[in-house]
Amino acid sequence: MDRVYESGASATPPTPPTTPSTGYPSRGNASTGTMPTVPGPYMFHQLVEEVMAVIAAGGVTPSSATLNQLKLALDAIYCARKSLFLAINASITLTAADSGKIIEYTGASSITVTLPTPVGNAGVNFRVENRATAGGLITLTTPSGAIYFYANSGASIAISTFYGVEVYSDGTSWVVKSSALQPISLGDGQTWQDVSLARAAGVSYTNTTAKPIEVSVSFQAAVVSVQVTLTVGGVIVQQQGSGAENSTKRTLQAIVPPNTNYVMTVTVGSIGALLWAELR
Repeated sequence: MDRVYESGASATPPTPPTTPSTGYPSRGNASTGTMPTVPGPYMFHQLVEEVMAVIAAGGVTPSSATLNQLKLALDAIYCARKSLFLAINASITLTAADSGKIIEYTGASSITVTLPTPVGNAGVNFRVENRATAGGLITLTTPSGAIYFYANSGASIAISTFYGVEVYSDGTSWVVKSSALQPISLGDGQTWQDVSLARAAGVSYTNTTAKPIEVSVSFQAAVVSVQVTLTVGGVIVQQQGSGAENSTKRTLQAIVPPNTNYVMTVTVGSIGALLWAELR
């Protein structure tokens, strides 16, 4: 694709209309004297430039003779993004060629990630994320020099589950960016899901994901007196009850850590249908 037209092309881009008509296109109405929508050159300019921007971002040279350049550009952008991630499930020794990558650990036990020597590798950088499924630690270590974190330094640092750290070489040592040691937050890469058909009161479930999840259960009492509890890891974290106002819907919510059981129990009375959603 390229900016090629049959005739009448301008050397400069069009300007936005001075009195634009905003909304959706219309075919007009002859019986009421309503004129159809006039796109104008700026509308075509917007559409073409949106596509051209993606083609340029994908590193593709525009060509009017090639009609799949948008796809080629999107493929290139996706592959470039995918190449930034290095998924691991065991100890690893990184090289300078891995610079710029996000090292993502999703195993179950503790491992060691060994950085390359910082000496002579100024500018080399990594982000190491611990998404271990069973609380395993990552020991980030260097074969030479030191790893500086705030005012502290040493040959290694520990990265706990759900934390990530960015490091870069200054040519002699590894430096942790002061704002980089952050937890991987609840909701990162997760969505709310309606699991009502797969859940029931009195049944224990386990968060088998590598991250905390949030559980939200709404119910309505079927009788006047009801008491319902939500238990996480053997601890009652929330309790709801109803008296005469049993028609009122109530909600229990809790955050469930990885590899932890959770159960909603009706201890008094009975309830109707559940609306059970989970952020996972």
